[in-house]
Amino acid sequence: MDFAAQRLLLEQLRHNIVAGASSNTTPIPGLQADNPGDWHLDEVFDHLDAKAQEELRQIEAALARLTEGSYGFCHICGDPIDDHRLETDPANPICSNCEP
Repeated sequence: MDFAAQRLLLEQLRHNIVAGASSNTTPIPGLQADNPGDWHLDEVFDHLDAKAQEELRQIEAALARLTEGSYGFCHICGDPIDDHRLETDPANPICSNCEP
């Protein structure tokens, strides 16, 4: 698994959610979708619908796991998560054996 590529993919997914929030009819003060370095998640979060909020939480958690070194391992059993599963859903914290 190429963790650098997974990090880039997760960061792009996060950017897409934020860009979607900034393109809503109600502008978010100070948010520029094309310049993600200028915003903070707490400024965006309340402007997202419930689904986007959950997606953003999962992406942030996956990025934290990448930083701490636990990315790619199941949060339930600790076994490695299949590469194909992570390529399909890079924020997934659970292996296929533990999925409800």
